[in-house]
Amino acid sequence: MEYKHNTSSYKNANEENKVIKEIKHLKEVLPKAKRFSEIVPKIQALRTSRDEIWEKLAITKSIVSEEDAAVEALRKEMEVLKEGQNDVKTQGDKVTSQINKVSAEITATFAKKDECKDEYYKAKYDYEVQRAYIHHCQTIQAAKDRIAERE
Repeated sequence: MEYKHNTSSYKNANEENKVIKEIKHLKEVLPKAKRFSEIVPKIQALRTSRDEIWEKLAITKSIVSEEDAAVEALRKEMEVLKEGQNDVKTQGDKVTSQINKVSAEITATFAKKDECKDEYYKAKYDYEVQRAYIHHCQTIQAAKDRIAERE
């Protein structure tokens, strides 16, 4: 393009100044375009990480639903025990201990779910930042390509 600039004549000085400014701008943007090409594999890694987190979250949700069903079954069993048997207190204590165990497991599962959710939103934020940066770089690259086509 510089060769064209040196060998071509323009209709007016404004047009020539525009071309000079575009050349300078493209020289400034070139390192960013190289950086963009370095970031693309990282973005792909983040996407796979995001997918893994979603899979973990789905597993966690299924575990939570299973645990909820188990808790509900235990609650119904506890009601039957209270209504139909003489040794209510002893059996109630057994069920309560089971509920406490399941509750502890549910609490642990929810903590794991919260951790996965936090990781997901962090990854999503990083992804959005990188996507904005990529979009910016692509815009610059498109401008560079348009200038290259003019040559």
